[in-house]
Amino acid sequence: MPKTASRYDKHRCPRWSELACEAVEQVAGGIAERRAEVEIAPEMPVVYGDRVRLLEVLQNLIDNAVKFMGDQPRAPHRNQR
Repeated sequence: MPKTASRYDKHRCPRWSELACEAVEQVAGGIAERRAEVEIAPEMPVVYGDRVRLLEVLQNLIDNAVKFMGDQPRAPHRNQR
């Protein structure tokens, strides 16, 4: 197996939806404060990478979506596969 492949294998993360759920939990205060709703598709692919950084990216995306959604009753993006 090439070195590149083995490097990514050890960084294999759970399904993207599991990471997204964890990110939502970590920014739940902001979501509740804005009375936003976040929906996560149950079936999403497995991703490879640094789990901590991927989680950080998701937290930032969700937090920004909630902050800048204006008067909308829910976050502007609904992820569907």
